[in-house]
Amino acid sequence: MNLATSRLPDFVDLPPAPVRVVWLALVFALSTAGCAGSGTQRSFGSPEDLAAALQTGGGEELVRALDLEACGPGKGRGRSCSECEIDVVRPRLDERRSTAVVRVSCLQPLDLVVLRQDDGGRWSWIDTVSLMNRYGDLKVEFASLVQPPVQEIVVRNQEVGAGVGTFVGALWILKLVDGHISTVFSTGDSARLAWGTPDAPPPGAGGYAQTTELRYGEAAGLKPGRLSVVTNYDTPAGKYRLSRSYAWNDRWQTFTPTPPDEIAPVAPAR
Repeated sequence: MNLATSRLPDFVDLPPAPVRVVWLALVFALSTAGCAGSGTQRSFGSPEDLAAALQTGGGEELVRALDLEACGPGKGRGRSCSECEIDVVRPRLDERRSTAVVRVSCLQPLDLVVLRQDDGGRWSWIDTVSLMNRYGDLKVEFASLVQPPVQEIVVRNQEVGAGVGTFVGALWILKLVDGHISTVFSTGDSARLAWGTPDAPPPGAGGYAQTTELRYGEAAGLKPGRLSVVTNYDTPAGKYRLSRSYAWNDRWQTFTPTPPDEIAPVAPAR
């Protein structure tokens, strides 16, 4: 639309001329913002080509195009991507097209750059998942949870809170949905909270601890699209175990709980 020549309806009350210039400039800037950076490279000959480009430093434009957090100017504490561990894995995240994940790890931050092969054989950027875990044990694996052989990304102990004597980690299941990586399941994974005195360290009278078991697949006696999550709580009031089941919901593209839940105290070890 040409803002200079387009006729506005008679009932539109334009601001005074000096303000009108600023107003039109702002509208034009907003209308063209989406075009900025459209020439930035987000397509590669292979996942290994992207990994090689990052291992040589990447450059600010590539880091910005891939939305990296682990490295690059102003990211990852200013580390160059050449200082990171970079590798390529090829999980099957899409039913019809080949996919790959370039993992960029710089000590604590971890970026998962998701690529998908197009009809021309090139690899296009789909999404970047940025993870962080400064104190816990961050783990990423690929598993068929919904409809094999398509796989999902399972993230364990993604840091959502941390401090002195405190850590809270999340369990995420991420899935390629409508061309983007979406969170289709999220729950607490582990937690450690300490208080009291040094002679009462957690767990026990001076703290709280939580651990989570994720069960799925034939090994757990479950059909595809079914999950079992068992959460163990260790509190000053005692130990408890909560069991909850989930089923895949095609309409909502997420895992939803299937009651009833089961909660039971855990007898102390003898």
